[in-house]
Amino acid sequence: MDYRNEVSFDSTTPAVRNDISQLPPSTNSNNDNSCANSLVEETRRRGRPLKLDKPLRTRMGFRISDEMLQEVEALCEQTGLSKTDLILQAIQSYIDSNRSLTGIEQHS
Repeated sequence: MDYRNEVSFDSTTPAVRNDISQLPPSTNSNNDNSCANSLVEETRRRGRPLKLDKPLRTRMGFRISDEMLQEVEALCEQTGLSKTDLILQAIQSYIDSNRSLTGIEQHS
């Protein structure tokens, strides 16, 4: 590739630094800070809202048979739950019924 015709601009050249230094200071710096703060707050509120009081951060993946998937989807239609919610409830029910085997106290 031929870079001979490329134009380069270095913002640190003395001429540019002198031009920037001649600019008047910003008169609305308080306004800039409040705008930045509101942008940060708005950014924090974006995203998918939490369904539970604890965020679900760990992702698990597994394979199931087509028949089991059909049963899960049928249960989801009957109960109105999402697949994730149905599976989480099933896992929690299994954990609760076998708590004596795990030796772990419930922390809810």
